[in-house]
Amino acid sequence: MQWFSVLGSEFLKHMTTPNTLISLTLRVAEAQTRDVGRGLVRLDPSDIAQIGASVGDVVLVSGQRATVARVMPAYADMRGLSAIQMDGIVRANAGAGLDEQVQVTLAATEHAQSVTLTPIEPLRSASPAQSRYLARLLDRIPVTRRDTVR
Repeated sequence: MQWFSVLGSEFLKHMTTPNTLISLTLRVAEAQTRDVGRGLVRLDPSDIAQIGASVGDVVLVSGQRATVARVMPAYADMRGLSAIQMDGIVRANAGAGLDEQVQVTLAATEHAQSVTLTPIEPLRSASPAQSRYLARLLDRIPVTRRDTVR
């Protein structure tokens, strides 16, 4: 499995205005296995509503650094816990660990015209077919500059 860092134009540019948007502080919890690698975070539906988001919207997740992810409702067993479920990739991109707190805000987004990826490890080979494959893998996964993707 290859790891890449996003350089150049961002896929989604977060453009938030802290004075007008509501931010929540939530505790980081592990994602469900089925959500790993999908660029998702899960929140209690009441938390989603409180930040003015809807299911499928992109949120800004800020720990030691900021990243973006698509928001989905938490499963029943995680509701009411002031938690945000995210996989290790999103946690690393946000600079946050399990049981740490992050800020979550609705992100206004803009689709980029291009994305530049750089491999973290040397590639065995590179081809146009690999580029198309990566583009399909990243489709609908929100990322921002300096994020790591797999």
